Amino acid sequence: MRYIIVTGGPLPEESAKLIKDLSDSNEDTVLIACDGGCDILARHNIVPDLVVGDMDSISKEGLDFINSNNVFIEKYPVDTRSFGFRYIILIGRDQH
Repeated sequence: MRYIIVTGGPLPEESAKLIKDLSDSNEDTVLIACDGGCDILARHNIVPDLVVGDMDSISKEGLDFINSNNVFIEKYPVDTRSFGFRYIILIGRDQH
């Protein structure tokens, strides 16, 4: 099982292409967006398997993109700074 985690911040075109290729080519790959990572994926028309976070840094366009693609959202209370990474670590621990 391979996990690809996308967080907020700039994403070079080469990286976006690699993420798209990896997520499209292998059904054992899970693409997870943390909050603002949805905006990055939406700009590149890449649909994540799961979105996690408190949704405080996602734009309306990013939210519309994931909703229109029926992506599962695991939403948490707003005061959980950096919760996305902690949640991802917990997912990884459950797999071993």
